[in-house]
Amino acid sequence: MRAWSLISVLSVVAGAGLVMGACSSDDTNTSVGGGSTTSSGTGNAGGQGGDGASGGSSGTAGGGAVGGSSGTAGGGAAGGSSGTGGAGGAGGGGTPCESSDCATCMLSQCATDYCAAEIQVCQANQDCADLYGCITACPNQTCADGCHQLYPGGVTDLYAMTNCAACDSMTCAQDCAPACPLTAPTPTSCDVANCDTCTASQCALDTCALPLQICQANVNCTALYNCITGCTDQICENSCHVQHQDGIVDLYAAYDCLACHPAACSQDCSSICPITAPTVVGCNVGDCTTCANSQCAAAVCATEVATCQANQACVNLYQCYQNCSTPGCFNVCDNLFPAGLTDLNAMYACMMCSPTTCSIDCATSCN
Repeated sequence: MRAWSLISVLSVVAGAGLVMGACSSDDTNTSVGGGSTTSSGTGNAGGQGGDGASGGSSGTAGGGAVGGSSGTAGGGAAGGSSGTGGAGGAGGGGTPCESSDCATCMLSQCATDYCAAEIQVCQANQDCADLYGCITACPNQTCADGCHQLYPGGVTDLYAMTNCAACDSMTCAQDCAPACPLTAPTPTSCDVANCDTCTASQCALDTCALPLQICQANVNCTALYNCITGCTDQICENSCHVQHQDGIVDLYAAYDCLACHPAACSQDCSSICPITAPTVVGCNVGDCTTCANSQCAAAVCATEVATCQANQACVNLYQCYQNCSTPGCFNVCDNLFPAGLTDLNAMYACMMCSPTTCSIDCATSCN
């Protein structure tokens, strides 16, 4: 039932803690029936029958013999004179974990102990653990549904664990009745036969809510996105990558989710999948002059450029160089504006020879 799929049960009903969070220790201390046997479930307590078993007038063991079924303790309590409940006092294997509230019941030590084996199986299955973590972190149902397609190897074990906690007759079957049985959602996607339309759809945005939130929380990721969307060529995009390197991983994780997640647009965008983060190779474009004069190099070396601009001798020296084509001419410029040499050389070194600018394109000039 979609309204009670895992995201609802784990995050809303059970407060996203459920059993894995409550049972991370190895202390199982299990006993069939959910933890510790109570006085109402043991034969001895039932046999005594409290005050109701004494007196012998009715021959019944009051309400104390069986967990409230008939009070006759299987015949053992009849006879009025002794009032001992014999073996008939057992409570049918234990007492369920019901608490009149599904979330409280599922999070109880009783349910945790009873489902210890299922919990351990899920914890030992990385796909199950990842699926659990993915679902409980999702902010919406579409995102949670998509988790199942990312970690299909964990579906069986996760649902065995959650069905044990929520739907087993010895745990919370009554409290969680509207949710039971829990079943995995039917795989769906956002594909609409057009990659751009699909990745911009609300369906894809909801499916990829987690990586999008991670990017939005990273100032470098949002800056990189804004920078790239303003570009019209690869040189510009390379410049963006160089300027905002700390946002690359998060941005391309979001891109890959929108285009290539099986629950998003993997069919419509199959020709560009997978989308991987680019390796930053500076501003190199295959030509030293083009690279050194690019916006990319200027952006990376903004500090050195600003220092030169603040030094009139550096500005004059730079302008003098623009009219030169021979070593002799450059030497004349150096002699005319010696106070600008240090700052201009620092700017050129950054724009031409730095690994984050044009060190590949200008390798022969930098050696």
